[in-house]
Amino acid sequence: SILAVVLCWGISLSALTQAGTYSGGDGTEANPYQISAVNDWMELIGTWADWNSHFILTADLDFGGAAITPVARDTDPSSSGFQGTAFTGVLDGGGHVLRNYVINQPASDYVGLFGQVGSGGQIMNLGAEPIQVTGRYYVGGLCGENFSTITSCYATGAVSGTSYVGGLCGENHYYSTITSCYAMGAVSGTDSVGGLCGENNYYSTISGSFWDIQTSGRTTSAGGTGKTTAQMQTLFTF
Repeated sequence: SILAVVLCWGISLSALTQAGTYSGGDGTEANPYQISAVNDWMELIGTWADWNSHFILTADLDFGGAAITPVARDTDPSSSGFQGTAFTGVLDGGGHVLRNYVINQPASDYVGLFGQVGSGGQIMNLGAEPIQVTGRYYVGGLCGENFSTITSCYATGAVSGTSYVGGLCGENHYYSTITSCYAMGAVSGTDSVGGLCGENNYYSTISGSFWDIQTSGRTTSAGGTGKTTAQMQTLFTF
């Protein structure tokens, strides 16, 4: 299965470029690829040629504690800057949630459910509930680095790294937006660390977004508004 192949490090993820079927759809805006099972998500991880396509989740996914790698991951951590193919497609979570997975890449950069969301990419209506996300630079519960638009998403897992570390996003880059999002997981790092976002660059915007100052252990963030756990559970906050 694709799941077995992706989890076997003896085979490069970049080799998995064959067209897949997911659970339906053709990847267009009118007929997005349907992700309804864990194997569909693993196919997305491995099929970089699809990262400019449209996707929709049609069910919650539970990974049962499995270790996975980011969609649009950095392919050469030894080189500076992002090396690889960014996610420039559109993923509509449909209000669904990805749960119980681990991303453990302490020597890698651009680590999260998505490594890098590139220009033109969109992530929306998606919940991420990892057990743990661990990376080095540019690490977030949802994405390592955002160059585009993230809307109505949240992340609750623990996130750890060295620099540019955030509960939701490691770095929100120039001319990028994060809107109506929140993070609740514990966040740890050394430099540019925030409860919601580690770094929010010039001309980038974070609005209507929050993080839990108690569960995150962070009273500051590059963007967003810190709230207590009780406030995070109050509808009026949102």
